[in-house]
Amino acid sequence: YTLGTGESESYEWHITSAQNAFVIQPYIQGWIYGEEASTPVATAKFGEVKFTYKKNNAGGPEDNTPSQTVPSDAGEYVLVATVEGTGSYNVLTKEVPFTIGRAKAIVSANDSSGVYGTTPSGLTADVTVIRGKVTDEDKAALGISVSVVPQDATLELDKLPVGVYPAKVTVTASSDSNIEVETVDGTYRVTPAQLTVTASDTSYVYDGTAHSITAPVVKAGGAELSLAVIYYSTSELNSTNYGSGSLTPPARTDAGSTRVYYYVKADNYVDSNGNVTLYVTPKEVTVTAKPAEVTF
Repeated sequence: YTLGTGESESYEWHITSAQNAFVIQPYIQGWIYGEEASTPVATAKFGEVKFTYKKNNAGGPEDNTPSQTVPSDAGEYVLVATVEGTGSYNVLTKEVPFTIGRAKAIVSANDSSGVYGTTPSGLTADVTVIRGKVTDEDKAALGISVSVVPQDATLELDKLPVGVYPAKVTVTASSDSNIEVETVDGTYRVTPAQLTVTASDTSYVYDGTAHSITAPVVKAGGAELSLAVIYYSTSELNSTNYGSGSLTPPARTDAGSTRVYYYVKADNYVDSNGNVTLYVTPKEVTVTAKPAEVTF
């Protein structure tokens, strides 16, 4: 179209905002608690994509606003990808749900033992991480404890008979904490305590009657143990033949000596054995001569 001299024409046009769109759809790979956070990806036809995060409250009230802080606790989240609108292109936003999974650890009680008559102490457990990363601080927050749990709950722990008992693991952390915990109980073995046996040789002067040794004194923890059973014999006694012994010590009447062997048994204590000697010494005889007269 050509305008002639002195002619004019006016035209009007409009530049409308471009329709923005994601070229690469927003995406983020979930991760496990303690691991390095994944990097979100997205590109738009126009403008810079910015990322924020919020809790996923699907089906519930929205009680949080998006934050630029990358979440670290285990849970369900939403990645919010946003391109701010301008006069040249429209605003663009998209929400992508993702999950930070719980780490997993196995808490195993260590097998341990203690001597009869003592209260179990120093019970420990090992933490083995099988998923994610768990710090020492995380482990401490689990509230791990180990306790001996006899089948008979009326038993006092310092009087548990010799045997093997469960060592139970307890974790006080809530079930929705960052770490899923599996517990494995261990064992606590009560071992026999030591006896203190005091025995000594015994000596008598012959008097025509039978004598035996003074019975050994059996103590445990400094106190005399009346429940101990003592076997005696003139032959050596051990763990396999002590039953052949007698509950009464052998006696001797005539002058001389007898080796007496003893074997001590008491529930929850280590057997003890030894020997002493029974002596019967000759009795002194006094001879008195009476004066006599002889007449020649």
